[in-house]
Amino acid sequence: MLLRNIWVLSLVIVTSATDIVYYTCTCQGVSNCNGNKCLGIKCFVTEQKTNEYGDVIRSRGCFNESLNEQCHSRIEILASWCCTSDFCNENFTIYKPVEKPRDTSLLLVTVLPIVLFVIILMLFIFLFWKMKQSGRKKSLPRLLTTDFEHTDIVNASIVGDSTLGDLLDCTTGSGSGLPFLVQRTVARQVTLVECVGKGRYGEVWRGLWQGENVAVKIFSSRDEQSWFRETEIYNTVLLRHENILGFIASDMTSRNSSTQLWLITHYHDNGSLYDYLQRTTVDPEGCLQLAVSIIFGLVHLHVEIFGTQGKPAIAHRDLKSRNILVKSNKQCCIADLGMVEDYRPPFYDMVPHDPSFEDMKKVVCVDQQRPNVPNTWSSEKILSALMKIMRECWYQNPSARLSALRIKKTLNNLKNSLEQRKQDC
Repeated sequence: MLLRNIWVLSLVIVTSATDIVYYTCTCQGVSNCNGNKCLGIKCFVTEQKTNEYGDVIRSRGCFNESLNEQCHSRIEILASWCCTSDFCNENFTIYKPVEKPRDTSLLLVTVLPIVLFVIILMLFIFLFWKMKQSGRKKSLPRLLTTDFEHTDIVNASIVGDSTLGDLLDCTTGSGSGLPFLVQRTVARQVTLVECVGKGRYGEVWRGLWQGENVAVKIFSSRDEQSWFRETEIYNTVLLRHENILGFIASDMTSRNSSTQLWLITHYHDNGSLYDYLQRTTVDPEGCLQLAVSIIFGLVHLHVEIFGTQGKPAIAHRDLKSRNILVKSNKQCCIADLGMVEDYRPPFYDMVPHDPSFEDMKKVVCVDQQRPNVPNTWSSEKILSALMKIMRECWYQNPSARLSALRIKKTLNNLKNSLEQRKQDC
């Protein structure tokens, strides 16, 4: 111990005499270490790389003047670095460690089973969903023909309301009419017989196809959007219903050097409900039958049927007597789903030709105008019930108005009670 102190003291004396400055350095892995430190004119770090990932053998210690040429050298395997301050070589490293590749075997062992489990689970879920969808498809026809007293699913008819239904049964299920490729040839097979109506959109003709009457609505070329919109609606899946006008085909044809857009549907001799009521007297029971058939068709339009072979909810927005046809069995079917006729706003005869929002607000909201109902209706049971339903549909508060489904159930109950009364008598 005494000799070591004398050695250090001698170095200090020599330093003072020759102006040489000594520094205390971290000492590690060399022979001249005094514990874990040494005294020299420079501190050094020497590193020997053992592999490409940065694993090294590291030495730290003190240099004297004779060893200075080794400082700041760097070759492929060995590198040295020197510094001049106390313990400056303690934390310094020359080679930065390189991230080693991960052991993929451990990754495969832990992750692969989880991935396989997730894939198998998703496969089972998909198969279960397909089986459920298949079951819904099989049960859908039965549900669609169930009495509405026992279910809220609409009563949709798969077959049309004439013998044309036998032809339409060959449909692919993509819509309510013929397959699209067949539709594109129908116009060449139809013979136009007589014009039965005209409007802003064009004309309606009675035609012959496959030996039976059909209605052909011919759109002018400027109303292509109206023709396309109505065609798209009629081709909706599950739209076919006995109280909705039966759709056969939609086609383009060239007549008299111009392009014509045809919409071909079932033909009904009685014409529109408006025309029918102009020439026919209807008793209360007949009136109820017409109303029930109309609301059945309207509910089918409004209801949304879920599933692959479903249908969206459809709002007609122009339901009136001119857009309803009367069939030979005295039931009605709803037509003109694309609004191709001129639209007239409610109370058009009470407001200016181009009414503003304020004009309509005054008539309906401020004055609370409603259509007039003859007082004689109140003395007859059926008409009185119809009048009550009508007025409930005209409530000022929208949330208090009846839905189409509620109207259908009410009218159907009224109809069934009358039939039961006849049987009792």
